[in-house]
Order: sequence, then structure tokens, then C-alpha cells
Amino acid sequence: MNFYHRFIANAAALQAPLTNLLKGSKKKNDCTQILWNEERHNAFSACKEALANAACLTFPDSSTKLVLNADASATAIGAVLYQIRDNDLKEPLGFFSSKLTPTQVKYSTYDRELLAIYSAIKYFRHLIEAQVFTVFTDHKPITFAFRQKLDQATPRQARYLDYIGQYTTDIRYLPGTDNIAADALSHIDAISAPVLAISTVTTEELAAAQVSVTEIQTYLSASPSSKPNSLKLQQHTVGNLNIYCDVSKPGYVHPFVPESLRYRIFSQYHNLAHPAVKRTRYLISSRYVWPNLQKTSRNGYAAALPANSQK
Repeated sequence: MNFYHRFIANAAALQAPLTNLLKGSKKKNDCTQILWNEERHNAFSACKEALANAACLTFPDSSTKLVLNADASATAIGAVLYQIRDNDLKEPLGFFSSKLTPTQVKYSTYDRELLAIYSAIKYFRHLIEAQVFTVFTDHKPITFAFRQKLDQATPRQARYLDYIGQYTTDIRYLPGTDNIAADALSHIDAISAPVLAISTVTTEELAAAQVSVTEIQTYLSASPSSKPNSLKLQQHTVGNLNIYCDVSKPGYVHPFVPESLRYRIFSQYHNLAHPAVKRTRYLISSRYVWPNLQKTSRNGYAAALPANSQK
């Protein structure tokens, strides 16, 4: 179960009656007998059944939209990350579940549901970062979390909302008694047009744009001492494509972005959760590279942003 838990929905809740047996056991070779009752037998059988019917996860596809369903009970939190293909939610990318600590069990329903969303985003960060996705919860008050004043939230709620807001602010209500896939699809159709209109830059577009850029040849032919910004470009194979990347920093490979795609990438990262220009530059520079990235994003591209984002 520990190895395959990412394939099993609500694994922590299924195992809770069994993991509770570990409470109070501090000795390395504790041989205290336990009472094997019907509840624990049923939990053991449910775990075996879950292993036998474990879901088949799929590979991520950057061309699809993502949906994150999160939920919390009195003892555990859980979530599942789907990708939508052909208007269907049959491709799970992964499951997340965690048993609540004795302190977290005492949280209010709102705080437990918020913890579920926060923990799920933290767990799936490598899959949802820089992606457009929607969070669904069966606790309706959380859908208004980003409309309230921050001073109305507790310090813990403020920390959770600050982290969640770095990835998405699109949290929607999903009744817990409804069919998850069917109801989620009806909400997906209601996502606002500006969010769906975000244009991401694909690997194919990046490779095609690099072919016709003379700037790359300038970097390749220049002597190391004369290369501006200390960029060191080398070709790297991504799938069946060759892409020029900067390898000047040991251990990091950042694709070189031609001028024709730079504003699209800047808009893509800014439109995720509308961070300030400084934060947007940080997100871009951790993934891509181009000459004078800091200067152009601050003085050029930032001019097109709303006034309250130009910081």
C-alpha cells in the first residue's frame, strides 16, 4: 500500500483503522498484542480490494486542460488530478491522500477543506506549475476565499491562500453527492474565456522559431569572452526535436526563446494568477532564457499589464 498509494484513491482513509494501531508504540521491538476486530478486518480487506482495482494512471499531455478535485473528511484529506480529453475525465494523473494529525482533526470544516487544496497543490506542484487548471471542492464557502479581505482570514488561512494563489484562484463548487466526472465537465464549460484563451508555447513552436533566428548563430560564432549575458548555447534533443538551450549554469538547462515568442511566454506566466512583474520574471527565468530578460520584461512587456500589477 505504501508503494502503490499514488494509484489508489483515498488510500489514507482506507488505512486509517490500521495506522491507528501504531499510536503509542515507541519501542523498536514492541511486541504488545493488538485486538483484531471487525473494523480492522474490514479495513484490511478494503486495502486488498483497492490494490486489486488500482487505477491506471496516464502520462501528462501539455495540450489538455487539468482539473484538481480535493476533499476532506474528519480523519483524512485526499485529491485526484485529472486531465480532460474529448470532454471526459477518465485520465487520472495521480492520487493524493494523507491522514490528518491529531491537531488537524480539530480544524473546522473550512480549514480542513482548505488544507486539502493546499496539500494537493503542493503534492502535484511538478504537474500543475505553469498550467491552467481548476480546483473543485464540495465546501462552497471556499469558493469565495479569494474575494474576502485578507485581514478576515486567520494567519494559517492566509498562508494557505497565498500559496494556492501562486498557482490558481479558480476554485469552484462541486456537490459531494454528484458524479465527479459528469458534474466537473459541466463546470469546465463555464470557465471564463480569458482563462481558456491563454496561449501556451509548445516545444514544436519553440524549435520552429529557433530555426529562423540569426541571433542564435551570433551566440554560437562569438568568442566566449564576447558573448553577452554569458549565455552558452548548446543543442539538446527533446523528443524528436533539437532545441538550443543555455547551459552556462551547471546543472540547469534553459531553452532559448526567440523574440517572436517572448511576449507570449511573459503573458502566459503572468495570466496564471496575475502575480507582480517581479514574480513573473522569476517564474520565466527559472525555465527560459533570452538576452536582457529582466530589462525587457520590466520596461517592455510590463507596459501592457494593469497598473496594479506593475511592481
